[in-house]
Amino acid sequence: MKKLSLLSLLLALTISLTACAGGELKVYNGFNKMQDITSIETETEMNFTFKGEGFSEEEQVVFDQMSAMFNDSSVKIHQKSTQNKDKTVAKAEMNTDMNFGGMGMNTKVWVDVDMSKDEPKVVEIIKMPQMLMASMATDGTPKEYVVYDIGDILNQEDTLNFTELVNFIKEFQPKLTEFMKSMEKDFKPSIELVKEKGKREIDGKKLDIYELKLNDDTLKELVKYVVNYSLDSEVAVNFIKEYMNQVTKVALANMPENERADGEKEIKSVMEELEKKLPEFKTQFNKFMEDYKDIKILGQNGIKIEYGIDNKGYIVHEKGNIDLRIDLENISKAIGEEEVKGIINLGINYNSKSYNINQDIKIEMPTLNKDNSINFMELMGNQMNQIQSLQPQSLQPQLP
Repeated sequence: MKKLSLLSLLLALTISLTACAGGELKVYNGFNKMQDITSIETETEMNFTFKGEGFSEEEQVVFDQMSAMFNDSSVKIHQKSTQNKDKTVAKAEMNTDMNFGGMGMNTKVWVDVDMSKDEPKVVEIIKMPQMLMASMATDGTPKEYVVYDIGDILNQEDTLNFTELVNFIKEFQPKLTEFMKSMEKDFKPSIELVKEKGKREIDGKKLDIYELKLNDDTLKELVKYVVNYSLDSEVAVNFIKEYMNQVTKVALANMPENERADGEKEIKSVMEELEKKLPEFKTQFNKFMEDYKDIKILGQNGIKIEYGIDNKGYIVHEKGNIDLRIDLENISKAIGEEEVKGIINLGINYNSKSYNINQDIKIEMPTLNKDNSINFMELMGNQMNQIQSLQPQSLQPQLP
């Protein structure tokens, strides 16, 4: 339940595998420490740049309008979370302020998780902007909260055993940790991902600063190495097979015994066939990477993320810049489609700080009643009924 940006999470997987020495090891250890915290508070701010160039006159007008909105947009997130040492009970609260083209929207989310009991609980409470909630009201009285009870939803669908799913997550997490450690031994790409940048004072604290940096060439080189290594690694292939077997058991747990056996047999056959085709897939993948080597994915600034680690080893500061460049003309040529003109440049910048780590943090869940809240499944049902009521009688489904 602790904060970790999506991009940082993806890159952390790679850093964990390259953690042999230097900056990679320091940041890797920082990520590991962040997984063991029991409470944390974070603040994150994101903003965007968007630009289209080389399009037709009509298309350029549209891109200029989108650019004006995105370039004046920001997202601010304040989050706090707590969990027990066993990671079976957790609560979190997140307040998000979004501003798109001068239009402000505020959303609050609370999460309540308890996997320590025979009947696990995962409940999410959402408070969306009043205008949006009013638009979804079918009885003329908008609710304040939407309650998303994952257990109830899965049980109503009768397609997935929620308890089995929770047990799978709890049991497989240690296996994932061990898998990452085993992969670490001989995973050695020839790319220096992280550099040490010395010490700097941020928010009154002296932090060790590390910088992760990738350009277009090194990103492609890293992706190619990761995929080829995984396809050649018996450890990786066996881990994926075990993962798929466990997922299959969870997915089929509610089926009758004969159907479950047939399903497991079918999945096993598919996995065996996929394993036979791994050499062929590797050849196709490497050809794909070769065909696209000159097609830019990242702009001139690439990906750059700065990490600040405090004297206890926690990552308490992040600053990221992602420069994406999508050249539609080169892409259309590579795939042999009709040539499309234009380049889309998208920039994502964010700053994040973490504090109150392992401190006493209070999270107050909203008091819910039938007047101020509505269950997500009930809300969706009301919306479907409203849509059907607007259809002509001849288009509405007829009951036998």
